[in-house]
Amino acid sequence: MFLEKNKMKNIWEHRSWHISMVRYPLIVLAILCVLLASTDALAFARALQPAVTVSSGAEIGAFVGSSTPTAAQVKAFEHLEGRHISSVQVYQAWDATSQPSFPASAFSSGVRYHDGYDTKTIVNLTSEPWVSLKKIASGAYDSYLTRYAKQIKAWGQPVRFRFAHEMIQNNVYNNCQGKANCPEWYPWQDQPASYVAAFRHIHDVFRTAGASNVQYVWCPNNTPYDLNVVQQYYPGPDYVDWLCVDGYNPTNKDGAPGYPDWYWFDDLFYPMYHTFTDHIDIFGDKPIMLGELASCEAGRHETADQTKAAWITNTFERLKSTDYSQIKAAYWFNINKECDWRVNSSAPSLKAYKTAIADTYFTSHGGWPFTSAGGNDGWILESAAAGGTGGTINSTATTLMIGDNPSRKQYRAILSFKTDGLPDSAVPTSASLLLKQASFSGNSDPMTSFQGLMVDIRKGFFGSAASLQKADFQSPASKTTGPYLPTLSNGWYSIPLTNTNFAYINKVLTYQSGLTQLRLTFTLHDNGDDIADYLSLYSGNAGAASRPQLIVEYRP
Repeated sequence: MFLEKNKMKNIWEHRSWHISMVRYPLIVLAILCVLLASTDALAFARALQPAVTVSSGAEIGAFVGSSTPTAAQVKAFEHLEGRHISSVQVYQAWDATSQPSFPASAFSSGVRYHDGYDTKTIVNLTSEPWVSLKKIASGAYDSYLTRYAKQIKAWGQPVRFRFAHEMIQNNVYNNCQGKANCPEWYPWQDQPASYVAAFRHIHDVFRTAGASNVQYVWCPNNTPYDLNVVQQYYPGPDYVDWLCVDGYNPTNKDGAPGYPDWYWFDDLFYPMYHTFTDHIDIFGDKPIMLGELASCEAGRHETADQTKAAWITNTFERLKSTDYSQIKAAYWFNINKECDWRVNSSAPSLKAYKTAIADTYFTSHGGWPFTSAGGNDGWILESAAAGGTGGTINSTATTLMIGDNPSRKQYRAILSFKTDGLPDSAVPTSASLLLKQASFSGNSDPMTSFQGLMVDIRKGFFGSAASLQKADFQSPASKTTGPYLPTLSNGWYSIPLTNTNFAYINKVLTYQSGLTQLRLTFTLHDNGDDIADYLSLYSGNAGAASRPQLIVEYRP
């Protein structure tokens, strides 16, 4: 977990090598040409593809203080930080006599569905084997590991599996864990050959069991970062999906040089980051996560600029920089343990953290998907050309229509979403409407010929009841936005609603059945010809995979 005493090297010497390479570009180019000319380099170049799909920014992750967090604990942390998280760090220890099952039910309710719907929040499970690594590799625990892998497979959701983290203390095996003055805080530390064999064996057991939803995380501490040491513990790029590093700022506890001391983000992570990224021939081109990071509050030996709030600000600014573009997730260790690592250990620290992660570079879990309700949605045909009132309605069809008929009567569509499940305190930050095209009628794409889509939003329902009515054609809206000219992608239109709509997303069950209704029309009433020109979209009566959705993201 911590930086070991007397193990901090001169980071500026490490950086100076990179700076000198920039100063002498012709030398660098010549070296690269020689490397790329080799067969091995070409083989590596062909293999440089990340093993997992990651976002363009960095995920917000955290250990929220419990290894089997409840929905209340996860939501409490989200309320505290003012953002949703993308992934939750958990820990599970096992040994020769205590071999817990994969807690699928707890992870479903506490992590995946903590906001009442499938948030797609990912579990990052740190597996702590308090047994002999050699026995793992020899197959002594295969029965347990196979059963565990099958439980993960049955759960079916992505799991990041961080096996035996911080496996290097000082690369000298003392076999003294648990005894006084022992430098090894875990029994799996400082055994490179045994560690690699155990990691590979677990990987192979899981694959044999069919647990293809597992992503394998390899996570040393931030020191030692010497390549000759670190690579001894690496299972190989075929066995690892995520590279990872843990690092903490313990602050200067004793006023003396050496550990513990004050370490900024670059002090902690720059050397190991470049051990990984400068040697893709060894580690592969993998996304990198910070498996654990946090800072203590400053003590009496810190300088005026060394505050936890300043450390947090610096940390997230550095994470956004191109210097660390391969870091795709960061997990805050939010617990009062060796010190108060929590983001709210002081008011200035919490303010700095909330300000930092408010940047959209840091990604949270997906928004709440609401599905349009068949029976309440449908299409309405105008009573007469340019009449302005509803005539024929259809609330049972599997498709909606927007456009006109041969008599130049206009089609409008009503969508009905039950949005009262949003928390009363939710502050919407984005809302997107997803519509799947069924077909279109006419000589050209109606989305273009009618000059785009208009969206009316109504807090509650348009007419006098939730069910589709003729009057819904002309009933007043709370807000109208558009025109939108979305591009069709894989059969779907995605329409990002403007923030002027957010106030009309209904969160109150007792107000008009907790509904938010949308009315879809085209900019033009008709396109001036005497043939049917309409866009057909799947309705709430269609198959579940094709129904309209309103995706709402919000601050807790």
